[in-house]
Amino acid sequence: MSSMEFLAQLFDDHFEVVTGVGPDLAEKVYCLRYLVYCVEHSWLDPAEYPEGQERDEFDARALYTVLIHRRTGDVVGAVRLVLPDRDVGITSLPIFGIASEESWPLLGGLPAQTTAEISRYAVSKTFRKRIGEEAYADINYFGLSAPDMERRLMPHVTLGLLRGIAKLSVEHGFSHLVAVMEPALLRLVSRLGLRFEPVGPMVAWHGTRQPCFAIISEQHHLVREANADFYKVIVSNGTRPGSLPAV
Repeated sequence: MSSMEFLAQLFDDHFEVVTGVGPDLAEKVYCLRYLVYCVEHSWLDPAEYPEGQERDEFDARALYTVLIHRRTGDVVGAVRLVLPDRDVGITSLPIFGIASEESWPLLGGLPAQTTAEISRYAVSKTFRKRIGEEAYADINYFGLSAPDMERRLMPHVTLGLLRGIAKLSVEHGFSHLVAVMEPALLRLVSRLGLRFEPVGPMVAWHGTRQPCFAIISEQHHLVREANADFYKVIVSNGTRPGSLPAV
């Protein structure tokens, strides 16, 4: 077994990536988002969510990726892809209410029917073990020796969430992704090999964030060249690490 197959298999021994989210699992996602966005980081006012579930108007047209810790069954990470409203078009994505107006012409030129927005990245605090990983559990992953990487696999949830995003992108025919990312997360995904291009200046929204976009067709070879092990984890189907989806 190659090192990349071993990493993918080891990851799947500990985590399950789910993209088909029913009502029960969706409620767990909303609870996780409340914990992260209202309690841990105070980005949102908890008083506005008396039921302890953070949700908004975009959830009705969103696809979800959920990361489940196999041993406990806990939902430890989640992210969503928001789809444009078919009647309104691409300007109905959340990014248009956040990015500065000078960003709108470029964003508005993206294909309306095949662009989705990465949104509501949330990771359980249980999986943030070390100083410097308060927001992104795997930000200090790089530069470790192989044994250290194996010991620290458990917190590296971003790879699993990226797998779900990749799977949804293939299944739904997305060509572009947009996002409003915290600089730390943007640096992390760039180290994985993903290339998100900044669009306009940073904005004040849940801290300081950078509006950006990515062309999906360019990402596979970029990640594969940056780190074949990470690429295998992202594109693995989660049951047979040697099997990749058609891309």
